Amino acid sequence: MKTVKGKERIPENDKTEEMRAEEQKLPLFATQRGRMLSALLMFLILAVFSALFWSGKGGTITFQMDQEMLGIVCQNRDPVFVSYEDIRQVELIDGFETGTALEASDWDSGWCGVYENEEYGVYTLYAYSGTGEYIVVRYDGGVLVFNLKKTKDTQKTYRELLEVMG
Repeated sequence: MKTVKGKERIPENDKTEEMRAEEQKLPLFATQRGRMLSALLMFLILAVFSALFWSGKGGTITFQMDQEMLGIVCQNRDPVFVSYEDIRQVELIDGFETGTALEASDWDSGWCGVYENEEYGVYTLYAYSGTGEYIVVRYDGGVLVFNLKKTKDTQKTYRELLEVMG
């Protein structure tokens, strides 16, 4: 009988019945075939996770208000900062025509960028597509249309902007 040291493999035709019986008693992932199956399974899990993570569904819009201005950023676009002093009008709307994308990117859940339509002219849109309401901020530097992930959060932010505006 041959002795096996370390991870040396014995060719299948050189194995004895006793060796084959011992291998069958091993758990699946302790065998060579099981380790290959395990590696394949881990690769598939990693591939699925990567596909979900990088599929564009991870787009986000971040909104912040402080004492002097509001700021909003979306994906890889430049942030937009609007001083409260520059705001002329704030309104909450149910929907609108986005128009033509001039410098924009979108993902499965929304849009970010510069658009143009008949109502606002050239404007900045940072919005989720699943939220039915939008906040329109007309300010000295242009028009900003945005919303938050939930309608409730968009409405709350609108009320906060109105309070800040007096």
